[in-house]
This record gives sequence, structure tokens and C-alpha cells, in this order.
Amino acid sequence: MAEAFGLDPHYDWNAVWAEAQRIVKESGSDWAKGAKGTAQKKLFRDCFTETDPDAEPVIAKQGKRARAIRWADLPNQTLPDGMDIENIDHLFGVYPDQDSKKQTEYEPDPKLKDFENIPLKEGIVSYFQREVRPYVADAWIDRKARDEQDGGTGKVGYEINFNREFFKYQPPRPLAEIDTELAAVERRIMGMLREVTE
Repeated sequence: MAEAFGLDPHYDWNAVWAEAQRIVKESGSDWAKGAKGTAQKKLFRDCFTETDPDAEPVIAKQGKRARAIRWADLPNQTLPDGMDIENIDHLFGVYPDQDSKKQTEYEPDPKLKDFENIPLKEGIVSYFQREVRPYVADAWIDRKARDEQDGGTGKVGYEINFNREFFKYQPPRPLAEIDTELAAVERRIMGMLREVTE
């Protein structure tokens, strides 16, 4: 494989993986099919690659165009003005090709995965467009994370901040009192050091 790839870095995993598969096939052996093939692909990737933000995105799946998100996936939500459900698949990680006959999904980098707490009465798409996309242009919403109650995208819940509800402010002790305690501790430590050195 070193002859085929050389020692220079490659920034397109999709092309490298296609070439690696071709080389293995021409050598007379073959990757195992099914789950073992997936394990071999992961092992190959772990051994010979590293994540680089400048590299080409890794294609997870390409196929015939199918809607990624429907109104049933966004119960009790509204979209921002000027957006319609037909044109938001890219916000959920599905990118239609220009002719809209095929689509591409990319692999997420698990190290960059993040969770957001969205106010209960705000829509996921509106929040994402305002609070995430301006800062991370290639981020998308995980459409596979589903709520058990309504079946919609995202988990619905309520966060109770116990500190805000039950915290009672206690003013700090006076600085002179803290200084006196520190001086007493310092004298005790110096006394123990003298015992050790004598």
C-alpha cells in the first residue's frame, strides 16, 4: 500500500478508502463482508488516519433522494420566516445534490458532538439557526435523537436549577478573620518544620 499512497498526507478519506479497497481486491484477498468488514474498515482507519479539520468531509452514505425531515418530526414547532419544511434537510445533515435526485450524508466527528438546552417554547430550527449556525457553519441537528413522548426530533425535558431555587446567600467572613486564621495555620506549620529540622 505504501507504493500506491506514498508517504504524503491525503485529505480525502473517501478517495483513500476506495483505493484501499481496490488494492485489497487486486491482491486476491478481500475485506470480510458484513460486520467484520465494518470492523476492518474501523481498524484500518484507526491505524492510518487522524482527524483533520482541513480534510474533505467523510461521506457516510449516498443514495436516492428522500426527505430527511417532515412535520411529524417537529411536533408543536414552527419554522423561522422564509423557511419551509421542503428545504431544511441540510440543517439535519442531509445534503441533496443539485439535481435533487440523490443526496449525501456525511460522518460527524464524535469529538465535536455537543448538546444544547433549547427553551421549551422555542423551535429547534429557529434556535439552531440563531445560536449554532453563525458560529459552526457545518454543524447539523441529529435527527436520530428522538423524544420518547412525542416521537419528535430532540429530547423534551425540563431542567431544574437547584442552586437558583434553594440557594441562600451567606456573606463571606470578614477578611481580617480569614487573615488571622491563615497566620495561625502558618505559625503551626513553621513550628512543625522547626521540630523536623532540629
